[in-house]
Amino acid sequence: MTRTHSVLRVAAALSLALAAPASAQTRTASGPYDAVTDRAAYRKPALPALGPAGSSFRDPVFQSAIVRVTDAATRPGVPNRSYRTPSSPHQNSWSARSSYFYVMGSGGAGPIPFAFDASTRTARRIQPSGSGDGGLVLKFYIEPQFSYLDDAIVYGSYNGAGSNKRTIDQFDFRTGAYTMLLNLDNVASGLSGTYIGGIASSGGPTEWIMAFFGGTSQDRHHYVVVFDRANPQNRHLLDTTASTIDGMASPVTLRFNLHHAMLDRSGRYVMLYSTSADQAAPRKAAQEYLWDLQTGRVTELGTPALPYGHDAFGYGVYVNKDCCTATTWDAGQWQFRNLSSPLATRDLVRSVLTPQQIYLSDHTTWNNARADRLVPVVSGTYRYGANATPWRAWDDEIIAIQTDAAPGAESTIWRFAHHRSDVTYDGDASRLAFWYQPHPNVSQDGRWVLFTSNWEKTLGTDSAAEAGTAARQDVFLVELTAAGAPGPDVSNPNMAIDAPAANATVTQPFAISGWAVDAGSASDSGVDTLHVWAFPNPGSNQAPIFVGVAAYGASRPDVAGVFGPRFQPSGYSLTVNGLPAGTYQAAVFAHSRITGTFNIVRTVTFTIAPLRPSQPRMSIDVPGNGGVAGRTFAIAGWALDSGAQAGSGVDAVHVWAVPNPGSGAPARFVGVAALGGARPDVAALFGPSGAASGYAMMAALPPGVYDIIVFARSTVTGTFNDALSIRITVR
Repeated sequence: MTRTHSVLRVAAALSLALAAPASAQTRTASGPYDAVTDRAAYRKPALPALGPAGSSFRDPVFQSAIVRVTDAATRPGVPNRSYRTPSSPHQNSWSARSSYFYVMGSGGAGPIPFAFDASTRTARRIQPSGSGDGGLVLKFYIEPQFSYLDDAIVYGSYNGAGSNKRTIDQFDFRTGAYTMLLNLDNVASGLSGTYIGGIASSGGPTEWIMAFFGGTSQDRHHYVVVFDRANPQNRHLLDTTASTIDGMASPVTLRFNLHHAMLDRSGRYVMLYSTSADQAAPRKAAQEYLWDLQTGRVTELGTPALPYGHDAFGYGVYVNKDCCTATTWDAGQWQFRNLSSPLATRDLVRSVLTPQQIYLSDHTTWNNARADRLVPVVSGTYRYGANATPWRAWDDEIIAIQTDAAPGAESTIWRFAHHRSDVTYDGDASRLAFWYQPHPNVSQDGRWVLFTSNWEKTLGTDSAAEAGTAARQDVFLVELTAAGAPGPDVSNPNMAIDAPAANATVTQPFAISGWAVDAGSASDSGVDTLHVWAFPNPGSNQAPIFVGVAAYGASRPDVAGVFGPRFQPSGYSLTVNGLPAGTYQAAVFAHSRITGTFNIVRTVTFTIAPLRPSQPRMSIDVPGNGGVAGRTFAIAGWALDSGAQAGSGVDAVHVWAVPNPGSGAPARFVGVAALGGARPDVAALFGPSGAASGYAMMAALPPGVYDIIVFARSTVTGTFNDALSIRITVR
């Protein structure tokens, strides 16, 4: 086989792994969306390759544009954390005009707001930073709620300096200021040690805000307050355990604690969700009770009302995943009802799918609900447990369900993407893991849906994982294309390798760099990742070596001058190190966001000169061997490898401490030293490699005797091949 055939073989493998199945699909451009609407079963193909946060691609089956919002480096100071949409899709994670949204992080991080540009599908951190949290993190301890009316306002409970965790507050993105709206200590007594369970808000013209509170932990809350944002004294207070409304007896006995509470978009209705403990004997409460603030009526929604499953609220209307009014029983069914007559409901799916499915659940989101007409509700479905049902339409998909079909007509269900989240509990596929569920959250204009995915558990390990959910999760954004919008972009890939030059002789490390675009893209550079392979001794048919994934997005004004401004961030580069000396042909494959495949490749031949042998040297200048140090002290010195072609030849210095040497006590990692300190004295002895060979760090250790061991990693060998130790006493 020739070398050209080898390149084609790699390209074909990459394309096949990402290609969509060749299926005839029915797309409907009527109603609000242009999307697949047939009910054929489309199984998930191979996972699309992911670029870093900010990269985009198309769902290989449904062709919707998807943007990766977060990755392991979203908070640089705390790497490898998970990022998620709100745990309750009742929360509105989007600002009124989709200028902002927020995500939550594992380990209690968040809310983390992003600014969003819909014209370019671009999400960016606010007040970005290359360290720490990576940008602004809101000082709210509960999942906040964006205002449905003011694009720059988000509601929550402030947890900064002076917080009692019992206030309803707002943050204004225009001013960066927090403002308290209501102190719950002025609403109910005896709240010390309690907190707020959740918050919601309505649309206009009066903007009502609801909060449930009064418990020391989840499922112990029992108060619900609903107040006028413009006049917080205009409010209602319900106490479920006392079974009172504004101090008067409730018309229906409550006597339960709250698992959750939710306000509909009109601000008239509040749904009260009892705890599972209260649903059992002796109380045997219903799962849900509807409180009508206008009439004061409370309605118990018992089993005959089909109230179960996750739900979503519009303006005086309600959708939940339960079955059935008229169809045979199936998990792929939803109920619709008017809250003015909450015990009457109808099926949204007139003809359920076959064969019957039992183990299918979802989360629904309806932030796009309107007061003037019914619009689709968005769902993220997921199969779970011992599900032996053959794969069906809607399984593990982000979909939208028509809510205004004519009587007797079938509802349209628009299909946008497979969310690719494996919801099984780690180590026990029969269990369902909450944080792995997709939890979709739709924007108010109905154009964008945020969702959570562990990408079939391929995103690495969460450094702050909870039991059963060790696989990292990230937030993704899928575009719901409006009917009548321009059709999908047509791929037109272009790229070049600028360096190294053809037939050049290079020494490692060196960079392979150039530019790549898919000129068919209407919104960005059209390329989201590049892979580099090296073919040793071209023509020998030796197996190729995967060199790595190139960094992408460098500014290329020259490329923008030819293709247009959106193609300016199209430069790529990859540092090559560690290949054996010899002649290679490098192949750079560019992955098109439009096609979801590696659909273009460029090659260059070069020779790597033999490396000079490694010659490591190092010193620990402070503290001195046998010396005494305080509990916080500096460790500094120099480290180099004279065999390096350039620089100090050292790219990392790690410091360890062995307590009570000889005792067998385990070593403890002290830290990573800063590099690059000027050392003209070392350069005078060893030449240019010593010029910037200094390292330094501050260490903190408890009192005791320690062997301090400093390890230096050589860029020549790529290993920690030099170490030096001293013994000190810390007092």
